[in-house]
Amino acid sequence: MALECLSGSRARYPTYVELTYEKGDIVAIDGEPLKAHEVLEKLNKLGGDNGIGRLDIVENRYVGMKSRGCYETPGARSCYAPTAPLSH
Repeated sequence: MALECLSGSRARYPTYVELTYEKGDIVAIDGEPLKAHEVLEKLNKLGGDNGIGRLDIVENRYVGMKSRGCYETPGARSCYAPTAPLSH
């Protein structure tokens, strides 16, 4: 998986990482075995450095008003993105 740099991010060039899956869960990053919370911590750091996981959502609420939410979820997005094509 290649994590691409966005304007304003700290990483200057794409960062390439290898994710190892076991029964649908990431168990290692770049060959280094990690526990679930360590995977998320490392992907948060790598994804954050590369501008991954920035979401800006505008929703129509049931009561007729719009709501805007800005979220940063680099670790979660990095977990989901590589497997998304497999679920469709």
